[in-house]
Amino acid sequence: MKISRHLKNILIIIVIAGAIGGIGNYYMLPQGAKGFTLLRSVILGIIAAGVLPLFLKLISSSLLDTDGLSLPYKNYIVLISFCLLTGVFADLFLQGMYRKVFHEFEEKIEKQEKQLATTNTKSEILLRGFQYQSTKLNTTLSKQSKTASIQYYNLNTNSDTKELNALKKNYNLTTKEAEFFQKIKKSSILIKQKNELNVVDKNSLQKLRQEKLIDTKEFNGEIWLSERGIINNN
Repeated sequence: MKISRHLKNILIIIVIAGAIGGIGNYYMLPQGAKGFTLLRSVILGIIAAGVLPLFLKLISSSLLDTDGLSLPYKNYIVLISFCLLTGVFADLFLQGMYRKVFHEFEEKIEKQEKQLATTNTKSEILLRGFQYQSTKLNTTLSKQSKTASIQYYNLNTNSDTKELNALKKNYNLTTKEAEFFQKIKKSSILIKQKNELNVVDKNSLQKLRQEKLIDTKEFNGEIWLSERGIINNN
């Protein structure tokens, strides 16, 4: 309730003191000043007094503040003085406020633009850093993939070599015979035309048959070969 009354008192002071200041402005003008009338001076005085709270806000004044417990009557007297002064010098006050407000507004816009530019620069730097790290990671993964492929190949090669040596040792086979047998074991069933077998393969085939290491079936001129027990010889 007291705050509402405080606000009404401020509005009344602004209107009355601003109007009185406008009258003072009129009588301060040279006699016969072109375009200046009493009504114009009064209106400008009220407008200038109405802009006064904005000025007090810009200078961080607590003149219009209230704690809600008591009405600051001493502040009213100071406010009346301000309103009278702004009313008397309404033209200068309004022009000065216009320059101050819009100058600060332009400074804020410029500051925000600089902050935005800084943010964009930081974002661009972060993006480039991310792209660099991504490229670096892809390169590392590619190297690791190649290394793993080589290791896998070497592992398979070593495994094949060990298996080949075991076949030669266990079945008393030559290198060519062991390689031929290993090929049959890997492919499960190998189809060969009779006329496609070279001398080495024929000798190896004969040896593997004698050792009973493979099963064979002939059908329409083709030889079906597999490790013993994979296909039926019937």
